[in-house]
Amino acid sequence: MTQPRFARQRSGREYLWPFLPPHELAVPSTTTITGKGVPKDALQFWAAKCVAECAYDRRRAWTNMDRGEAIDYLKRAPFRQRDKKAEVGDAVHSAIEAYLGNESELPLEKIERGYFEGALAFLVDNEVEVERAEATVFSRRHGYAGTADLFFRFGGDGSDLGRLVGDWKTAKAVYDETALQLVASARADFIADPDGVTEHAIPGDIEYGVTIRLTPDGGYEAVPFHLTDELFDIFLAAKVVAGRETVFRTIRQLPIAPRHQQAVKSEREEAREHKRKLKQTMIPTDMTDIDGNPIMFSVESEAA
Repeated sequence: MTQPRFARQRSGREYLWPFLPPHELAVPSTTTITGKGVPKDALQFWAAKCVAECAYDRRRAWTNMDRGEAIDYLKRAPFRQRDKKAEVGDAVHSAIEAYLGNESELPLEKIERGYFEGALAFLVDNEVEVERAEATVFSRRHGYAGTADLFFRFGGDGSDLGRLVGDWKTAKAVYDETALQLVASARADFIADPDGVTEHAIPGDIEYGVTIRLTPDGGYEAVPFHLTDELFDIFLAAKVVAGRETVFRTIRQLPIAPRHQQAVKSEREEAREHKRKLKQTMIPTDMTDIDGNPIMFSVESEAA
């Protein structure tokens, strides 16, 4: 997956501003926040299906592996499929960005070309006026950042909606949680200039967002979302949940151990001390081993 501008990978994606140190901001991405902070119950069933399909469709690839190799191959099936889809999405996003920036057309595979043509159809059908594309946005107030695929206006009948924020998707469906990324982009404080220093204001009050699901046959599905205060509250709550690991790392810090732990520790220390005090004595017997050596046994007694 392509790393966005001003971003680095830690336990999740983190954005830096200014880009060169010293950094004023080092904040989690909107995708990391929604990924860690929003339950995705359907994912476990999708992952199970990926493994089952791999086990059946690719059985010749793993039946001659040993047990450990086969388990590792099968359990990684969901990640292989995820990464493959991410590569397609990255290629499509890059092609759209190049088109909107009047750059040279990028080479695309057949399926990628279909998605790209779907984006062009959306832009033409709705007389879209793009104000910014692939814009990196930051929120100082709330401590997050992300990439808005486009800030735009509809032409024709949709012109009264004002400025909107849009998100391209190449998934099989549009999920409501994508609205969280849209509202986060709309409520950010500034757009980061590619120079890594200059800041630009977010273009106006944005009340609506649109997720544009592109299809491999050159079509699209535009799903609008009302970007309400309540929706933004859910995003901020997800940010708190996503940051739970940081809290968990700091809570086991009592200045003294609880009493029950002290008791267990004392018992263990007493056992070790008792063992140190024991005197081991070797006593011969009348028996011998197969080599004729006398068999000895040891006896532990309290040392004098």
